[in-house]
Amino acid sequence: MNFWIMMFILAGTQQTPQEIWLTKAGQILQKKVEEKTGEPLSEWYVVVKKIPGGHIGYFSRQINGTFKVTISPKLTSEVEILATLLHELVHVALKKSGHGSKFKKLASSLGLEGEDGNMGRTYANNSLKLELSKIIKTLGPYPE
Repeated sequence: MNFWIMMFILAGTQQTPQEIWLTKAGQILQKKVEEKTGEPLSEWYVVVKKIPGGHIGYFSRQINGTFKVTISPKLTSEVEILATLLHELVHVALKKSGHGSKFKKLASSLGLEGEDGNMGRTYANNSLKLELSKIIKTLGPYPE
């Protein structure tokens, strides 16, 4: 188990079933990102909570240097949930926000495509959808 996830739990904050599912999926996706970058991903953990401004995913660097990935509870499609998680893990890999050329190159190599060329709103291409479906089959349905 990820050290920071363990510390998050030990600090008295229990992960929800959705966060546990997302953590397991994220560990699988993390390996894909690390294969593309050739570098280990920084420590991260995931929370499910409403995000202001209508966003569906968000990442932020915490004081201790870890990254918090926030996924909106309004997402219902498992493929969209995992594509959003992967999008945020790309930010973690790059250690920055923004959707410039470095983001586009890494995200595209992982199977994320921009909606009308806008990498701020990405979706899984057909190849990635198949990979994400395999992860979903392995983990079971996203908890309600």
